[in-house]
Amino acid sequence: MLKSIKPSRKRWAFGPASVVAVVMLSASCSASGNSGGDDLSSTDITLTVGVNPGGGQDAYARFMAPYLGEELGTKVTVANQPGAGTLVAMNELAKGADDGSELVLNGGTATITFPVTQPSVTKYDPSELKYLGRISSEPNVLYARADAPFDTIDEMIEQGGFRSGAASTGSQTYTDLLVVYYALGLEPDIISGYQDSGETLLAMVRGEIDAQTGSLSSALEDLEANDFKAIAVLDHERAPELPDVPTIFEAKSLSLDEDQKTVLDTHISILETGRIIMAPPGVSEETLTELQDAFEAVVTDESVIGEAEDENLQIDPLTGQELTELMQQLSTSLPEAYTDLVGSVAD
Repeated sequence: MLKSIKPSRKRWAFGPASVVAVVMLSASCSASGNSGGDDLSSTDITLTVGVNPGGGQDAYARFMAPYLGEELGTKVTVANQPGAGTLVAMNELAKGADDGSELVLNGGTATITFPVTQPSVTKYDPSELKYLGRISSEPNVLYARADAPFDTIDEMIEQGGFRSGAASTGSQTYTDLLVVYYALGLEPDIISGYQDSGETLLAMVRGEIDAQTGSLSSALEDLEANDFKAIAVLDHERAPELPDVPTIFEAKSLSLDEDQKTVLDTHISILETGRIIMAPPGVSEETLTELQDAFEAVVTDESVIGEAEDENLQIDPLTGQELTELMQQLSTSLPEAYTDLVGSVAD
């Protein structure tokens, strides 16, 4: 019998606006050097995010765009294309131009799981997309409103459940929550249909839901700005930023059978893919190499890393080749226990 699921991670990092809300980010911003080649220097590039302005993915896109533009010697425009938990943007990418002019920034988890959770409407294959690289990776955190009737995972289990919220079924947050419920042996109680994470956050403030999951950086912001409490880090290790918050594995009443452990470990590994930038399947190797080189130059530039830290953004990169290998490995070898669970919401 299926229950629900959630994650933990290991490091893969290397080295020391559709409604279109468009932000024109010129290539005049400072970054290291200029590795742009003849092909892309004359090509305007659109970097799409599948969510509304605001939030983590949007912030990373707006941060990365000018630096990529500088490296490539061209203009990079950020466009927001929300819909179906980022699936609309991903499907558009699948039929995108092969000249490197169309890119998408998304979470690796949604990229891998959409074909399982929404097979009839997913129009891409993760193993065929072209990957520039990973920008960041961080654990997810389960957190709740202050007056929620629990303070720990054990108390969640003891009271028999909790109410949570997400955008569409099959969205990354929905999948995260499904994994958490499964690991805790609880029946899912997820209200879906919220427009985005911001609306879900408001639902928690209003008391419509008890708890939600989010990336560590988003959770830290929400915990600081609202009367919320952190319940658990969805990882094998505690987060240095939340040293007093236990991992999900530290719950005394948590008893994982083989399938639950497989699902939880698999989801943690998928979360390792983090925030990534992709190009359409038809992009040539020459163009992809140019894009990957520019990406790597940006995420390894110490001044860029410093500016990211000033904006509370994490740079924890993987090269395009490393990310390609990881995405192909994960997307083509998901355990049956995991696909049975996350696929249980399939349209």
